[in-house]
Amino acid sequence: MSVLLSAQGLGVKFGGLHAVSNLNFEVQEGKIVSLIGPNGAGKSTVFNCLTGFVNLSSGTVLFKGQPFKGFSPDKIVQKGIARTFQSIRLFKTLTVEENVMSGLHIRTKSNVLSTLFNPRKSKKEEEWVREEVKRLLSFVGLEDKETIRASDLSYGEQRKLEIARALATNPAILLLDEPAAGMNHSEKNELKELIYSIRDSGTTVVIIEHDMQLIMEVSDWIIVLHYGEMLVEGLPEDIQKDPRVIESYLGEEG
Repeated sequence: MSVLLSAQGLGVKFGGLHAVSNLNFEVQEGKIVSLIGPNGAGKSTVFNCLTGFVNLSSGTVLFKGQPFKGFSPDKIVQKGIARTFQSIRLFKTLTVEENVMSGLHIRTKSNVLSTLFNPRKSKKEEEWVREEVKRLLSFVGLEDKETIRASDLSYGEQRKLEIARALATNPAILLLDEPAAGMNHSEKNELKELIYSIRDSGTTVVIIEHDMQLIMEVSDWIIVLHYGEMLVEGLPEDIQKDPRVIESYLGEEG
């Protein structure tokens, strides 16, 4: 597998606080990679760096071999990195269908002029959008919810909708920020299968999550952070029994 994303010497400072310090890691294409660690370990800061919400103080991020330091979040999405958020961010008053359509915006070309002067092409693109929305909603298990307002969905369904909207951008890599938070056992099992399906469809997945059972089951590779630095990385079975991880993180989870 080729390296899809590489962080080299990643550093983020907020005033005098080093939220992330000299962090190096790679994400291989086609893998499910998890980023774990205690609260305050720097996990969300890493996601925010990768998606343009926080500026790097030092280091470089390479995506498909190219640096993208300084790019805005919308430009990063266009380049192929999409994300969900720890606190669900949906357009609550819009329908399920409309939320997914908002994610398809970067893949469409029609505008007022093209609609006026080339209506046939615009109509064809509109039909494609409708079909793509149906495909994505079916993919996440919301195929019968198209006309429902996002605010009327259950919590687990809102998580699925946020994932569908992110997938609508056709990302090469999808970052999931605590996707299992607030889910019951049944919803977590559905999420696990969805993560597998996303990976199997060709999208690389990186997850921040505190549910260790889920992490150990779905991950191909795990990166453990501690106070903004790399503690250890490796296969799930190795991470699970690493004494440094048990002492700094897994011990307090039990």
